[in-house]
Amino acid sequence: ISACEFEPEGIYEVDVEPVTEVPDINVNLNFSSDTIYVPITGYTTLYYSTPDSKVRFALFRLNNIQLSKIESTSGNFTFSFNPGQYQKGIPYELNVELFRSSGSGSLADKVNAEGFLFSKTFILYFLDDADTASQIIGVTPKNGSLRIEWEKFKGIGFRKYHIFNSVFYKIDIIDDQNRTFLYDESYIGYNGDYYIVTETDNGTFTSRHVYYEEGLPKAVAQKRDDLVIEVSWEKSKFENNIAGYRIFESYNRFNHFNELAYIEGGSADSFTFEEGRFAVETKFYVLPKPKKREIPLNSFDDLRFMASPTEDSIIGDPMPIFPFSIFAAPLGNNCYFSDIYRVYKFDCDKNIITGSIPSQYVYLSVSPDGKKMLSAKPLQLELTDTKTMEVIDIIPNSSFPGEEMPVQFEIANNGKGVFYNQKADYYFYDFLNKTAEATFRIDGESNLGDKMRISPDGNFFCIRHIKGIWPNYLTELFKLEESKAVMIWSSCDIGFFDFDPVTGHLLYFKNGSLTRIAPDDLTIISETAVNDKYFYDIDWNNNELVTLNEERDLITIYDLNTGEQKKEVKTFNFGDNNSNYTSLFLSNKILFTEGLRHKLEY
Repeated sequence: ISACEFEPEGIYEVDVEPVTEVPDINVNLNFSSDTIYVPITGYTTLYYSTPDSKVRFALFRLNNIQLSKIESTSGNFTFSFNPGQYQKGIPYELNVELFRSSGSGSLADKVNAEGFLFSKTFILYFLDDADTASQIIGVTPKNGSLRIEWEKFKGIGFRKYHIFNSVFYKIDIIDDQNRTFLYDESYIGYNGDYYIVTETDNGTFTSRHVYYEEGLPKAVAQKRDDLVIEVSWEKSKFENNIAGYRIFESYNRFNHFNELAYIEGGSADSFTFEEGRFAVETKFYVLPKPKKREIPLNSFDDLRFMASPTEDSIIGDPMPIFPFSIFAAPLGNNCYFSDIYRVYKFDCDKNIITGSIPSQYVYLSVSPDGKKMLSAKPLQLELTDTKTMEVIDIIPNSSFPGEEMPVQFEIANNGKGVFYNQKADYYFYDFLNKTAEATFRIDGESNLGDKMRISPDGNFFCIRHIKGIWPNYLTELFKLEESKAVMIWSSCDIGFFDFDPVTGHLLYFKNGSLTRIAPDDLTIISETAVNDKYFYDIDWNNNELVTLNEERDLITIYDLNTGEQKKEVKTFNFGDNNSNYTSLFLSNKILFTEGLRHKLEY
């Protein structure tokens, strides 16, 4: 057996590879910031991932208490914990330590005994689910659309934002956690119910609802000249979302709707309607058409809630009385109408009332040439010069046969005329000389409101009255001949009649034909077919007639001599039992009805 002594000298060093750079530790954490918000309910999973092949294990501590140690060589680490065991609203420190090989080439590195530490500390708050959700922080009109903004999600495991306007409409899905706004390109002004659903690896979290309603632009209808109505509306704040506007009209009282036009472009703000309806209360609706998500009209009732309405508008300017008791339109620029209190003179050229006189009776008469007017007060008739609107003579009741006051009366150009009294006695009468010229009776009933006309020379008188059972009407023509009143012609079913104030001819409408006769010998001078069912009036100043079709929705003005159509005016239900308007007169291109007038352009 032999032995030896060994005494080491110096230091033994193993050659190692030099380390010239700090190792690149690339770790993905599903955290959006250093402060993390975790729902208080359910299990929460934290994910780590790294392409670093030298990762050995990860250690998790919460407030210095170890939660988990996970060993893996794959570089992917997960762990779960139940946040329900923690308190809400107070900060917790989550410390993550990652152990890896340094790659230094040391002996410990070569035998995987080296532990290089990567450490990071996060602050955790545990919250209720509702507080975990990203909340909407702004809903505002911007850039011609509606901008929705919300908080960035600060929780764990973000996947997507789902943005809703009500449960019926998902606007969009966004998978970029840092993008926290969008534009609702379907919004045009209706009620919006916005909320955000944040989808995560650990479930979904719904924000509080935010309600927004800008309302639709206010619409206004304004009458222009002739039959034109201009519909305008405020420019929408959401014009980039609007493809155009649908325009509707509604005769609201009768629940009728028509779509008039489609105006393209979200920046549009007006529409000109050139076919206004005379004497019809009309409401217009402006319906924006969105570029996205157009809601169909299931019924016109929907239109009341989905469109901007105007106030009711009507073609026709108000008259000072409604309705007329009497309306007279002789030759000249003036016409006359009355109620029980006053007689009014209306200048058709100026389209204004230019004078009036007091009256205490509903009836009046103006001579065919427009120069004389008879009106009534208790126990007297008054003769007025229409040029000055001054009374030039008074005819007391003592001047009339039996001192019976006239009920209805007509005056001719020469001051002669006809009246009847309460006893239904009719008289040809000289109002200037206050003398009766002949007496007669009609073949039927006399009623206030019976249509009566006198020829310009005062020698012929025509009346339409009931005979027998209403509505059987008889029209009779009487002639003053040698101090006697002689009935020279009669006919049933006469819809209209009048004397030509220039020629003295009698014109009458029957069975679709307008006939002109000479009253002296009843010779037929002309017959003209009239297509419309209802014949209303003749304007002797322009030799034009006005009619209404059978459907009662179109008024037409024709040339009296040639039959040429001069103007069409839409209306609705005119003269029907349910209509406020039953009378229609034409004078100097102005339409008159009860309470309304309208000047036409043609």
